[in-house]
Amino acid sequence: MTEPAPPQTSATPALPATVPVKLRLDGWTAARQRQFLDALADCGCVSIAARAVGMSKESAYRLRRRAGAEGFARAWDGAIAHGIRRLGDAALERALLGEEVPVYHKGELVGTRRRYSDRLTTFLLRHHNPAVYGDPYDHNLTNPRDRLSRKVRDFAPALDGLDGAFDAETDAG
Repeated sequence: MTEPAPPQTSATPALPATVPVKLRLDGWTAARQRQFLDALADCGCVSIAARAVGMSKESAYRLRRRAGAEGFARAWDGAIAHGIRRLGDAALERALLGEEVPVYHKGELVGTRRRYSDRLTTFLLRHHNPAVYGDPYDHNLTNPRDRLSRKVRDFAPALDGLDGAFDAETDAG
């Protein structure tokens, strides 16, 4: 019987393997590059990830632009993609579970309540299943007037039976 594989210890197993940029005198060692990429995948913010490894975001961007840093740049892109997936997961969780907000009365904390975001819920539903919940943007129509014309044209059949229904009210008034 085979033993189960040990759990992965890396915080970002989905990141592509990096080819460290040639060691530099400015402190971007291979280990520091890996730590930066792990931090970037976790937080999604270049300045925070750079600070976590004792470097500046400017030096991180310089390193990314260097000739020979293509592997590092690909890994950076992978870390950002991982951060975006985490952001999507957090948004979905927040839409489903809401967020706890404090309730104050006369300046004193008296409890909490759960607040839900209808806008976030609508956004997620529309973008994850536009066939059911509607696509908020018709990508075939780039001009806002064209989109409005399409909406009016789609709504017009519902108005057909109402011709003259309001005339009597306005004449009587």
